[in-house]
Amino acid sequence: MTGGKFVCQKCGKCCREIPINLCASDINRWLSQKRSDILMEVSWINNYPHAGTGGFYIAKTAFAPKQVCPFLVGNLCNIWDTRPRACADFPHGHSVWKGCPAWEKIGYARDLKADTRARKIQHRDFKTAHEGRDYLVMRVIEGRRTSNG
Repeated sequence: MTGGKFVCQKCGKCCREIPINLCASDINRWLSQKRSDILMEVSWINNYPHAGTGGFYIAKTAFAPKQVCPFLVGNLCNIWDTRPRACADFPHGHSVWKGCPAWEKIGYARDLKADTRARKIQHRDFKTAHEGRDYLVMRVIEGRRTSNG
């Protein structure tokens, strides 16, 4: 069957195989929540995925060899209520990714309006993170020193 609404199958493949990039709003939210456990996994990666670029990532998901997101327990997200924007928006804002059974179920048909909106918001927020990199790196380091509230 093709077409229809994306319904996550809770297979965890996206958490195992896709680099998880982070927005400035993700980092600022975790700082305000004093989530040092999450901030310990955040890294600025220069020139990833292309020369002249860079961004914040859950590092284990971006460095080769790619590792499973550290917040995946079984096939469920352990930080669901405060997960990164890219995860919350999934599949919107992502390129077609083979291997996701939910995507295959709908025949790779997505709500293009929602996809465009997610991409626009993500792009703006990733740009903010990129422009504020030095400040955010400093804040992440400080935030790692705090304990979970």
